[in-house]
Amino acid sequence: PRGRTVATRWGLARHAGHPNPAPAGLRRFSIDFAGGDLPLLRPAQPVHAVVSASAGEIRNTRAYRNAAIGGWRALFDFLPDGDRSADLRCFLRLRDDVLTETWSYLWTA
Repeated sequence: PRGRTVATRWGLARHAGHPNPAPAGLRRFSIDFAGGDLPLLRPAQPVHAVVSASAGEIRNTRAYRNAAIGGWRALFDFLPDGDRSADLRCFLRLRDDVLTETWSYLWTA
């Protein structure tokens, strides 16, 4: 059984305390996954967020256990390519095992 998407959030990405400001238009996405085998995984296990975009640039991809929901959270920054729309996709993987469904989102400017 695979985990499923339970929440999606996004907003402007900021680099608080960082000497270089975030590029204009940079967005931070947060996707929560729960269910399946996710509650059985230890926080130290090498779970990775696999993220892709049909246009624009993906940065700062990471995943961590989210105890509040008994699942995992994927975080990434997305820099749009001007006014181009983009198909964004994300799923969680542990080594060669896919842990979740694939989240998908249509970004429009």
